[in-house]
Amino acid sequence: MILKGQETAALEEKKLKSELIIIKERYNELEKELCLDKQLLEASRESHEKLIKEVQFLKEERDSLDRKISQSTQRLRVIASDKENALKDLNVEVKRRKDMEEEIKHISIAFATRHKSFVSFHSEIKSKMQKLTTQNSKAP
Repeated sequence: MILKGQETAALEEKKLKSELIIIKERYNELEKELCLDKQLLEASRESHEKLIKEVQFLKEERDSLDRKISQSTQRLRVIASDKENALKDLNVEVKRRKDMEEEIKHISIAFATRHKSFVSFHSEIKSKMQKLTTQNSKAP
């Protein structure tokens, strides 16, 4: 029986050694996995920090673009208002020019009529002066 007990003990010891080897191998595997996980965690942290910086940069860029768009929109409103005012001024000037052209036509017609009258009056006076000169030359 002692032999059987020793055999059993030897088998138990062999079994325990085998289990110990398996546990050590599993422990080494888990240590390697833990090391890889730590590396992945560190890489993830670095990537996360880069993404946070990029998000901050993009927010700043968006804010800058919003400001530029707002300024451009304001300038566009001013330009549109200026354009509208210029068009109103142009229309006023076009109407004034037409009115002036119409007035110039009336003045030209009046001038032409007066010029005709003046030429006719001048001819009449010239004719009368010649008549008087002729009459004065004949009279002793």
